[in-house]
Amino acid sequence: MASCYLTGTAVCPPSSLECCVVLQQCGEGILCLDAKGRVNYANLRACEVLGATADTLVGTELFDDGHLQEDDRPLLPPLFRGEDGETLPLSPGMHQARVSSATHGDLPVDCRIAAVTLADGDLGYVVSFHDTRDQIATEERLTYLAHHDPLTDLPNRRLVSERLDYEISRARRYGDGFALHLIDLDDFKGVNDRFGHPVGDKLLIALADRFRCAVRESDTVARIGGDEFAVIQVAVDDPENAAALAAKLLSVAQAAVHLDGFELFPGVTIGVAVRENETSAEELWRHADAAMYQAKARGKNTFVVVDDVITEAVEADSRLVCALGNAIDYQQFHLVYQPQFSVDRGAIVGVEALLRWHHPEFGDVPPSTFIPLAERHRMIEPIGTWVLVEICRQARAWINAAIPFGRIAFNLSQLQLANREHFAALITLVDAAEIPWSMLEIEVTETAYFGASRDVLAMLEELQRRGVRIAIDDYGTGHSSLLALRRMRANSLKIDRAFIEDYREAESAGIIRETIALAHALGMAAIAEGIESPEQQALIERFGCDRSQGFHLGIPVEAGRLERMFFDPGLATVAGNESASAARAATEEVILPWCNDYETGIAQIDLQHHRLVELINLLGKSGHGNGALTEDQNELLHEIARYVDYHFRCEEAFMARHHVVDHHVEHHQITHGSALRMVVDALGSFRDGRSTLPDLCKGLARWLESHIHAEDKMLGEQIVAINRGSTPIEAYRQAMLSAALEAR
Repeated sequence: MASCYLTGTAVCPPSSLECCVVLQQCGEGILCLDAKGRVNYANLRACEVLGATADTLVGTELFDDGHLQEDDRPLLPPLFRGEDGETLPLSPGMHQARVSSATHGDLPVDCRIAAVTLADGDLGYVVSFHDTRDQIATEERLTYLAHHDPLTDLPNRRLVSERLDYEISRARRYGDGFALHLIDLDDFKGVNDRFGHPVGDKLLIALADRFRCAVRESDTVARIGGDEFAVIQVAVDDPENAAALAAKLLSVAQAAVHLDGFELFPGVTIGVAVRENETSAEELWRHADAAMYQAKARGKNTFVVVDDVITEAVEADSRLVCALGNAIDYQQFHLVYQPQFSVDRGAIVGVEALLRWHHPEFGDVPPSTFIPLAERHRMIEPIGTWVLVEICRQARAWINAAIPFGRIAFNLSQLQLANREHFAALITLVDAAEIPWSMLEIEVTETAYFGASRDVLAMLEELQRRGVRIAIDDYGTGHSSLLALRRMRANSLKIDRAFIEDYREAESAGIIRETIALAHALGMAAIAEGIESPEQQALIERFGCDRSQGFHLGIPVEAGRLERMFFDPGLATVAGNESASAARAATEEVILPWCNDYETGIAQIDLQHHRLVELINLLGKSGHGNGALTEDQNELLHEIARYVDYHFRCEEAFMARHHVVDHHVEHHQITHGSALRMVVDALGSFRDGRSTLPDLCKGLARWLESHIHAEDKMLGEQIVAINRGSTPIEAYRQAMLSAALEAR
């Protein structure tokens, strides 16, 4: 009944029994109003939130006759107000409002108003609302955790970056100067190794307190990394002021620290950048970082102001920019692909395309260096187009070779998002390569996604309608609110690697857990990047993460090596490569040799059958398997199951594309299901000794031979008939008749 109100259709009076039962049990506050705004009905939850009884509310006029809009729609009185205190219009829609409660005071609520036609034909309204205090508190807590270091409670890199942007804006407006100090603790790893991590943590806390006491309240002290701090010093008239504070920070850091019976004499190295002219935040970070490394080169435990190194840094950037402009013409770019794994199944479900630049003079230039340069100097568009062309070329090649790559993920920068021509180029390239849109995933940083214009969001939604998945990258580094996240329609949420790196700290682990839960609550998949240890993988698996990637699982590799990894996931790591090679070399016995009689006339299906033959033979050559399965055999058996499932999905898509009748699809489902059951039963049989590896391999070989001859060769004949002009039903009947004659 409540749904009837919200859809604007005629409804029964609120006094009807069914309506009362439903509304009274509703978790939201419900008010039913007549055309003049008088309350006809208030459910229990509305009374609880407003701190009033139903008798008090019913009959009350919740509008002011003297305050009508131009279209004569009445307004709610101060009982409901907008976020800024303005009167809330009684008009259909969703509103963030505040409500005056007799028992709870001023409450934030999400308020939905719907105009309805009552059973007697008169106009009415339904106002539903719920208390959002818990949601706001969670949002504020997550925001705080995302912007503060859990160990020292100092601002982290994200927050200091925001304040740096603020100081730059203020400097441009008022001409105020400021300086950025980067502080690196010397030999902190040695402290952890000699005295233990608890002492190392206490040292960081002690230094944080000293730095905080050494600066003014208007300055900012932050912890931006494991052993790195940053200070934003405001009201700096000249470099001498910055040098004076750097000397003070150096002095307070060097004083002895007594911890757990140990006496420590920490040393720090400081790089200082003073904002001059139109220096950007990015340039300040880079200049301060260059100054810090210059100080380290001078023997550590000292500081350097950026004036000493700025010329060299600018010259180096200029040389890189010049070389970057020729990188496409000189064919210096190439793509590598990092596999993404299903956390629960361990299978490769996709890859992320990553751009690499190898220069004959500079060597391998990291993306963190050349991507910002490309964006700042407007080179990102041609580079981005080159990436799209290469991704489409590689995806087409993998499709032709029946490589089960799942989907390819790639990044779009903020500049690329703002360029309509880039979207047009993407659509043209994908359509020309005949790549299914569902095989593509676009990663957009949190900052770029929530700062995008309506036009950009509309273009992203158009790509989603075509089948592209949208992933929010580096989640936790931007300024998005939970409300904004809920309104967006992204498919995946990618947890920033900084949280994964600090997974041992309780606060970071809490952020990871809550972010995964948030993604699932909003209907999105959660992806963890930067997985570099078994412990990190176990953590995200325990929290229910959907996908993961990182050096522990698979390093970024060239396309050729990645192709082998799809059929042998062990090749993702060196150890896996060695174990897989040893398993294949165990014996030379061939369980199922390939023969030309297996060919169906459909190249894609024949290639997949060939791969299944290889997998069965690899399993047969991995050892006798009379007892428990080895880890490699167990993984190979699971890979066969995954590939059988993938093979059928490819065949199903192929049959749909060629309008094959449903009856034939059902036959395929049955036969592929029998193979999967065989593998599942085998896993149980091996545990109690009822089955041996040779028996399983022979069973799989018999299944594949039967499936090819009974199903897929018939499918091939059917497709040929369809292509010659027969209808699907006629082609199927002809194929069945041929099979029956051959059987006789």
